[in-house]
Amino acid sequence: MKIVFCKMSSRSSEHYYCTSFDYLGFTFRPRAAKDKCTNVLFTSYLPAISKKSVSRIHETIKSWNLKRLHNRSLRFVAAYINDVVRGWINYYGKFGKTEFWIVMCHLNRSIAYWAKTKYKRLRHRGVIFAHYWLAY
Repeated sequence: MKIVFCKMSSRSSEHYYCTSFDYLGFTFRPRAAKDKCTNVLFTSYLPAISKKSVSRIHETIKSWNLKRLHNRSLRFVAAYINDVVRGWINYYGKFGKTEFWIVMCHLNRSIAYWAKTKYKRLRHRGVIFAHYWLAY
């Protein structure tokens, strides 16, 4: 158990040792927020995906070995990862969308590399071309 100082704009700006904690896969710490009425930025204590959860998701993506599925179709790959990714989006996508978006970009990059190994016309082009191909 530890005591955490919840730093916010309305409180004094003294320096404290512990200003964040992890709980249920989220890291609670001071983050920038925007007031809905006046559109003014202020500091609030908000959750986002924790570093431990990010590393666990990266390990799961790596364990799928998407490059080895080069003989499978895009529909198979989508069905293979769909349930897990949907769960991540429903759980971690509620808060701290910016931090979670970085994790989803890693997943998109992994699928783009899969597409480059599967299709000859994508092999000699960049990953960004594979991203565009997957988008359409």
